Amino acid sequence: MRKSLGFLGCLLLVSALPAVADGATWMHDADQAFAAAQAGGKPVLVDLYADWCVWCKTLDRDVFSTKLFADYTERFVRLRVDVDDQGEGAALQRRYDAQELPTMLILTPRNSLIGRVVGYAPAEKFVDELKQAMTDGEAFEKHYEEASKSDDLLVLQHLAIELHDRADASRAEGIYEKLLQHPNVPPGQRRWIGYLIADCLRLEGNFDAARDRMVEVRKEAEAKQDRELLSRLETLDLLLGRDLTGCDSVQALHEFLDDYPQSDLRGQALHLLKTRQRALPHACA
Repeated sequence: MRKSLGFLGCLLLVSALPAVADGATWMHDADQAFAAAQAGGKPVLVDLYADWCVWCKTLDRDVFSTKLFADYTERFVRLRVDVDDQGEGAALQRRYDAQELPTMLILTPRNSLIGRVVGYAPAEKFVDELKQAMTDGEAFEKHYEEASKSDDLLVLQHLAIELHDRADASRAEGIYEKLLQHPNVPPGQRRWIGYLIADCLRLEGNFDAARDRMVEVRKEAEAKQDRELLSRLETLDLLLGRDLTGCDSVQALHEFLDDYPQSDLRGQALHLLKTRQRALPHACA
């Protein structure tokens, strides 16, 4: 087992300086990292880690410290976030559904997924996996350019789902809107597309528009007694409360609890609400 780094080692870990002279340097503020990526036209390489993750520490020691890794990843803005921080790290883990650690995300400057590498591998293999993820991402971009021009219903459906899975919300929304104009899409499927558009708006941070779309879809779902869709909308309502910040989040979670008194998600909502209230320096009016 790796020995404790001690006080000095902890200071090094939370700074932007590398642990060793030849290793990679990391940023620790997501907003600054994505701003730098947009300014420099670089993708963002995100190391999702946790203090309890043994393999995360092994990657840091055996891979990130190497010149091979540092040299290859100079083409990225490198960002390291703690998934247990109840902030940026946790949000990135949720957004890309990173179930395992360590996970390395490759993101565009606009926060959509190019590819990922999950787990540990020696330095040379790990860098090869990063290269392959970039190659696969480039192939998807070529596919997008062709598929987005198609009028084939199945092609557009698969493209929208792939974009959505990549959290490429803006482009996914565009394809969903195109599907709504397709003459062969049945009414029941249109309701679900409306729900998916609302989720894309949530991912974009356009919460008011997401709520407006949800209201429209909920009316249709209630009229048709579409219980499955109503259940999905309930979950999306909770996600909106979770993704908001500060007093807006507190208010949204209170509204969720009022609107869904019998919900199976009330436990999650109450936990989120208590967590948000403890984090606020003052009570929300």
